[in-house]
Amino acid sequence: VVSKDNIHSCSPKIANSYNPEQMSAFVTSKAINADRRAFRIVPQIWRKMDGERKELLESIHAFAEEQDASNSKARRRASTALQGVVVGGLKRAPSQSTGQGATAPSG
Repeated sequence: VVSKDNIHSCSPKIANSYNPEQMSAFVTSKAINADRRAFRIVPQIWRKMDGERKELLESIHAFAEEQDASNSKARRRASTALQGVVVGGLKRAPSQSTGQGATAPSG
């Protein structure tokens, strides 16, 4: 069904002298031509987007792996430090406020 909305691509003169019987063939041919153009252009756009999307995904994966690596390093450092505190805690745990070693209370 041809309505004034479909005719936005026509010249104002044609759109104003709107006659559905005359217009439908014209609009149909314009639509078919536009579709043909789109079918030629769209695959190129998709290929370009696929390439860009692949690059983006690769960079995201690389970044994630980098983060994982640095996180696991940080986790290892933290766990080693924590083990040191837990193991040496009764003897000489570093105090947060003074930075001095705190001795276990004798009781």
